This record gives sequence, C-alpha cells and structure tokens, in this order.
Amino acid sequence: RFLVQSSLEGKTKVLCARNLSRDGIFVENHIPDPVGTAVELSFTLPGKSSKLLVKARVARATAGSQVTKQEVFPAGNGFEFIDVSDVDARFLKEYLEHEELRIFGSDEEPSPTQAYTGHNSKAELTQQG
Repeated sequence: RFLVQSSLEGKTKVLCARNLSRDGIFVENHIPDPVGTAVELSFTLPGKSSKLLVKARVARATAGSQVTKQEVFPAGNGFEFIDVSDVDARFLKEYLEHEELRIFGSDEEPSPTQAYTGHNSKAELTQQG
C-alpha cells in the first residue's frame, strides 16, 4: 500500500493504493469518482524516490462490500492508465517485475529484466533508454 494523489479540475485527493498493475491501479476512495472520469495521478512506489505522473480514467467504481467477517472489499476506484511517459512505463514495469519475483520467486534462471536490483532511478532509466 502507498499513497496516490488524484487531481481533477484543480482539486486533489490523497488516496491509498490497494492494487497496482502495468495498466492501472485500484485505490480506496470513500466517495468513488464516476466511471469515465479522467484524472491525473501521481505516486511514489514503495522504496523509491522518483514520483510517477500518469493520466488515468476511472474504469470501475465500487461502493465496497463485506466479503466475510474478516475481509472487506473497500469502496474505491479502478483506474486505467491512459497516458504514461516511456520512462515512467519502464520504471513501473521493472518495479512490478521485481515485486513479482520477490513475492513468487522463480524456478528459472533470471533473465536480465528479472535480475533487476531495484537500484535504478528514473534518471538512470532515462539515460539507459
């Protein structure tokens, strides 16, 4: 989990990310924005210092629900990324690949992409790309 700033028409909300992929993000939002709403999102990935800035559109809005006594699905928005710079897209891709490898491990030898050490900054990726 990490914080995400959502900006719409000069107003900014600070939301909590619950799920992240290359194509989008789900954030807790007590008053979800309507499907189709276009926003700018900015966030810093856990353990990183560079802020990502993306344009996104609300693909899903949910009021939340109680799945079990212990598990609650929060109210929020699923955003689809619609405009991400090449550098930010690469940074996000490498971060997610690193996290997937950290969480699930691998039975294979790591490829150069999977061997990512997590030390690259956006500035380093810009120079490499």
